[in-house]
Amino acid sequence: MINQGLTEAPSCAIMGVQPGAYGNGREGPGNTVRDREKEHQMENMEITIVNNTLTITVDLSVELRPSKSRKNMIIAGTGGNQKIPGTDATIGLSIYKPFVEIMG
Repeated sequence: MINQGLTEAPSCAIMGVQPGAYGNGREGPGNTVRDREKEHQMENMEITIVNNTLTITVDLSVELRPSKSRKNMIIAGTGGNQKIPGTDATIGLSIYKPFVEIMG
């Protein structure tokens, strides 16, 4: 979520991406524009811009999911590079910690 001052800005989903732009050139599960927009949502982070200063707030107690390699636990992320609305800047951020799997 991005806030500029007290006004909430639109989501940072990547818009206008052509079908197949990231993969095999075909439509299908996980390869449609809508699926890619879902994949590229910021998770567990709030970005605020006040007086040209960007502030990122993350709840470090949240554990979203294990990484694909299962080596790390994802805490927050931008889901890829995202344009910051109202600027010509881009943000790409991942916050994670070592993943400890409990055997039982």
